[in-house]
Amino acid sequence: MSVNACVSTKYGWGLHLYQIPFADFTPVLICIWLSEILFTLAASFVKLSILVFYLRLATTKLYRRVIYGSIVFIIAWATTFTILSIFV
Repeated sequence: MSVNACVSTKYGWGLHLYQIPFADFTPVLICIWLSEILFTLAASFVKLSILVFYLRLATTKLYRRVIYGSIVFIIAWATTFTILSIFV
């Protein structure tokens, strides 16, 4: 995401719309599209890493089931929104 932000500023990301040259609209939109995908994946991996850490702390069977359910939900959420970001 950091590389994407650095490349995006080259094309005018962070400026007002009227300050961006018309020729740079397409690269800016591509950078925005990539940032949506990368943010979804980064946020999902952070959530998954926290849940895996919670698994190490879990002592009861119910707590482990809730954590596994949350992991499945986060994976489904990340997959769905990544695919939606790519194709919609």
